[in-house]
Amino acid sequence: KMHFVDALPKNPRTGKDWNGWHYILAVDLGFNDNCSYTVWACHWNVPDSYCVMSFKPPSGQDFTETSKVIKKLKSDFPFSKIVVDGANKQGVEEMKKRLGLPELESAEKKGKATYLRLLSDEVISGKAKFLKGSTAPLEEEWKSLQWKDSDKEEEDPRCQNHCSDSALYGWRETFALRADEEFKPPKETDEGYEKYLEDKDVQSALEELDQSEEIYGTSETDYFEVG
Repeated sequence: KMHFVDALPKNPRTGKDWNGWHYILAVDLGFNDNCSYTVWACHWNVPDSYCVMSFKPPSGQDFTETSKVIKKLKSDFPFSKIVVDGANKQGVEEMKKRLGLPELESAEKKGKATYLRLLSDEVISGKAKFLKGSTAPLEEEWKSLQWKDSDKEEEDPRCQNHCSDSALYGWRETFALRADEEFKPPKETDEGYEKYLEDKDVQSALEELDQSEEIYGTSETDYFEVG
């Protein structure tokens, strides 16, 4: 079940917006298929990650049009990172060198099935939240998306997964940003202490999964429950 909110949370002590949100843009490239764009927000003092928007324009977008969409989103959000599906290396290099987006990075795609299960756990537990009204295309995909077979290593190719892919790319980066950020570990009495412990546990689990070829999980249900 996806957990929806009206806006990003405010600082409970001041009642004002938090300063220092990290925004991540993730792009899944397509031409015959849809491109998709998903924006995530995370903050060290906030216990959850927030999917701010997810959308997919009609198919047929070329790299120039994709670059224009990215630049428009850059004018709306102070992105800490922009990651793009790097399967088309030539196209990504064209956007970086010729179309004025040198900051683009290739999205991490290793261990997709494992990370989908981890994201599913975060969605179901409410640790990944979604802004109402701006993430509907992602919700629609997750309502029908399912595994190809009982091995649960690949998605069913008959299902749309464009917003799902860009959402996964961006969600993975929320952990990397927190891990890279220099900070003094909070004290047990500090507001962010429980979040600090949670992120340490999750990061350790992700590192262990990256080093293992074992894929766990035996549930026979689809990997996302939306309702």
